Amino acid sequence: MLVGIVSEYDIDESNGIYGWRGRHQVISELILRYKYHDQRDLYRLYELVIDFINPSYEIERMTINELCDIYTGVGRLQDRQQQNVLYRKMISTAASLRPPRHRLIYNLIRSGDYDAAANEIRIFEKELSKDAPLLRYKAILLIERAKTVTGLMREDRLAILADAAGLVEKGLDQYPADKALHRTHCIIGIEVMKLSGRWDIYDKALNRLRGAEEQYLDPEMGHLISRMTARADGLEDNEF
Repeated sequence: MLVGIVSEYDIDESNGIYGWRGRHQVISELILRYKYHDQRDLYRLYELVIDFINPSYEIERMTINELCDIYTGVGRLQDRQQQNVLYRKMISTAASLRPPRHRLIYNLIRSGDYDAAANEIRIFEKELSKDAPLLRYKAILLIERAKTVTGLMREDRLAILADAAGLVEKGLDQYPADKALHRTHCIIGIEVMKLSGRWDIYDKALNRLRGAEEQYLDPEMGHLISRMTARADGLEDNEF
């Protein structure tokens, strides 16, 4: 049925390691979409792939990284808990790879499971060196706690947001071209504006983003400046 569409090729024939490749990425996407349209079948497919991965091979590690894509990988599953099971499987299989840990932490934050997310961050820091995504998720965790934890006074929420801003600023010292960190910095400023009407953190974040755009000539940074400016303008009109 798939002759001429999916082909097998040798990776390490002596050890029985082979790969499959589709004739075209679009065709491969259609096969996955329609053959595994049922979420249970899709989950089982991902589970089988992960169970048989051998991280000794670079192509297998690349497979894990690709499975972490939110659009073409495990993110296709609608159940976030199922996603987390698979991310934990990947971490157990290849503990040195970062993307599964990133995705697990992100999912836990989105689910409001802040203590579990904080624990995964601590494990990440203990077992692997920090990177830009981890710093961003640490800041996002602080933002979400400042926004959603009940019983906090306004001053406490602002103090948490200030901690998040400080964390991102240190991260940008190390990763000045990271657009996601710049975006998070601006969002912190916007959250501070919502609580206090103060513009200082937002202004600092936007000025730093503009400086990075001039330095790196990245057109996506220009788009980000436009989005963040429009977001702040809308806040100014609606909130104050």
